[in-house]
Amino acid sequence: MKLHQGLSHQLRHRPLPAAVGRITEMVISGVLIVFAAAFAIHSIAIPATTDLTGTLSASEVLQHHLGCPYSQNLTTSLTSKAGFDLLNAGSVPASTFPFPFNEPSVVALALTPLTGLPLSVAAAIFALLLLASLGGAWAISLGRSPLGPPVERWAIGAAVLLSIPDDGGLNLLQPEPLLLCLAALAVVALARDRDKSAGVLLGFVALKPQLVWPAILALLILRRWSAVGAGALTALTLWAVSLAVLPKGCVTLWLSSATAPFVLTQGDGIPSIVGQLTGSKILELGAELISAGVVWILLNALRKRGYDVGALLGVAFAAAIVFSLHAMDYDLVFVAPLAAWLYRRSYVPPWSLILFGVLASAANVTDLKMGTAIWTRLIVTIGFAAAAAILLTRRAGKRGQELTAP
Repeated sequence: MKLHQGLSHQLRHRPLPAAVGRITEMVISGVLIVFAAAFAIHSIAIPATTDLTGTLSASEVLQHHLGCPYSQNLTTSLTSKAGFDLLNAGSVPASTFPFPFNEPSVVALALTPLTGLPLSVAAAIFALLLLASLGGAWAISLGRSPLGPPVERWAIGAAVLLSIPDDGGLNLLQPEPLLLCLAALAVVALARDRDKSAGVLLGFVALKPQLVWPAILALLILRRWSAVGAGALTALTLWAVSLAVLPKGCVTLWLSSATAPFVLTQGDGIPSIVGQLTGSKILELGAELISAGVVWILLNALRKRGYDVGALLGVAFAAAIVFSLHAMDYDLVFVAPLAAWLYRRSYVPPWSLILFGVLASAANVTDLKMGTAIWTRLIVTIGFAAAAAILLTRRAGKRGQELTAP
C-alpha cells in the first residue's frame, strides 16, 4: 500500500511527460523481465536444451576419468561403466545435445558441485546465479554516482541486459553474466589503480578470449603493464590447468573441435559474417586482423581525447561483440559497462539506451520469423557506431562522477 501511495504521489507531482516516461520505462522493463523469466523457466523445465547439460556431462567425464570430455560419443563412455548411475541423477550425455562441450575444461570442473544434483535442480541454481550476476554487474557498473530515479536506472539495466537477443544468457544457461560481473569488477579495480587485481579478474574473463582481447588492447594503450601481466599469468594458468587435466590425445580433439569452421563462423561479429558469406577461413581471419586494427585506432583516439579507463574498457567490451569471431547473441550483455558509463556521464539520454534494447529485441523477433540474423546484427553494429561517434566528437569532460564501488 505504501509503495502504491508513494508511486501515486510521485506521478501527481511530476509533469505529465516525465510521468509518462516513467510509466513507459516500467512497462518496457517489465515486458523484458517477463521474457527473461520465461527463458529461465524453460531452461529449468527442459534443461537438456541448454549448454549447461553438455558442461555438466563434461564435468562428470573428467571427475570419473571416463575419457575425453570433448568426445562426440560420450554416451558409449558413460553407459559402458558397470553400476554407473550418473544418468539416473538426471544428467544427459553431451552427445545427445546438438552443441557439444567446447569450453576450457576448468569451466566444467568449476561446476562440479552441481553434477550430483538432478539436472533441473542444477539448472535452477545456475539460472539464479546468472540472475544475481546480472544485477550485481549492473550495480557495480553504475557505481555510486548521482543518477536518475531507481525506476530509470533499472529500466535501462533491463533493456541492456535482458533484451531478447541475449536474454542474459538464460535461454542456454551460458556463463556470460558471471564473466560480465568479473569484467565490471575489473573496471572498478582499474579505476582505483588496483591493476594486478584487475588483471586477475580479466584473466578469468579470458576463458572466453573473444570477449577480452579488445580490453587487452585498451590496457596496452593505457600502459597498464601490471594489469596486462597479471591477466596474462592468470589466463595462462587457467588454460594450462585445462590442458593438464585432459587425458592423452584429448588436446588434439579439443583444438580440432574448438577451431572447427562451424564454431568460428558461428556468431554475429563482422569476421564471422565474412566467413559465412565467403566460406573462406583466410578472409575470415583477415577480417579479424583488420577488425583488431580498427579497434586499436578507435581506442587510441579515445585515449588522446582524454577519456578514462572506464570509457576505454566499456568501448573495448562492446567492440568484442561487433568485431570478434564467435561473438554470440548471449555475449550482448557485455555492452553493459559502456551503457552504464554513458548513462553516468549523461553523454546520451536515458531513453536512447532503453530504445537500443527495444530495437534489438524487435530485430531478433524479426530475424526469428525470417530465419536470418541480419537485423539484430545491424542494430548492434549501428548502436556501437553511434556510441563511438558520440565519444569521438567530444572531449572527455567533468560530466558525472568517477566510477566507485557500489
